[in-house]
Amino acid sequence: MHTFNEKQIQEALNRPFPDYVNNLRYRNGNLQKDCYIRGVLGEIFIRDILDSYGFITKSNENNDDNTDRDLLIYGLNIRSSQILFQKEIKIEIKTSLIPYNGFDYINEGDIKIYKKTNDFKNDIYWDFGIQIYFHEYRIPWEKRIQNIYETNQNQKELLKLYSTLNFDLFWISRQNAILANSLSLDKVWHHANKVYWRCPIIKCNSNFYEFIIYLLDGIIDTQCQEISMLKNYILSNNTK
Repeated sequence: MHTFNEKQIQEALNRPFPDYVNNLRYRNGNLQKDCYIRGVLGEIFIRDILDSYGFITKSNENNDDNTDRDLLIYGLNIRSSQILFQKEIKIEIKTSLIPYNGFDYINEGDIKIYKKTNDFKNDIYWDFGIQIYFHEYRIPWEKRIQNIYETNQNQKELLKLYSTLNFDLFWISRQNAILANSLSLDKVWHHANKVYWRCPIIKCNSNFYEFIIYLLDGIIDTQCQEISMLKNYILSNNTK
């Protein structure tokens, strides 16, 4: 289980609310802000962990390519040097409240992947998907948010409320998401007049530090391959 610290919450609250928010279901203005803030909090939380291990990241919020990616990893700082990737690692972060009492998000939940085309592979632009489930039921939480805005309470009340959020997170690689969907009997699911691809949480990994190791293993493999190719090139062109 995870929580946000005060600095992370304050940063999210201070981030300007965009003119356009791509909500997948209708929400009034106050609930749109809440949805946006929770999404930003998820991004900040992941970014801070990655940064603490030397990964170089940037937010994709203002990107013009019209995708849903939230965070890009484009390098790694290690003690002796800085490694910059030729291709950025793309991470999509989604957040959800528990929709109703009795909903078991581990056995019933999914990584949220909005169905835009008829091909699952075309609808995931990311290398890794991360789903955060907050330990709050949607309707009671939204009532608390509405009450703060409608009674004109100050930002301290919002900070206090978001500091109560506890959550679990789950991650999956692109290739494993494709496999998980292919093995699912139902390829899609529906909510609020929207269609999503099936990508069961139960097929995801809840250990975020294994995600860090997975990333590092991939970087090591890539670097070793590139060094080996360079070595072989030098040997093949300098053999007497």
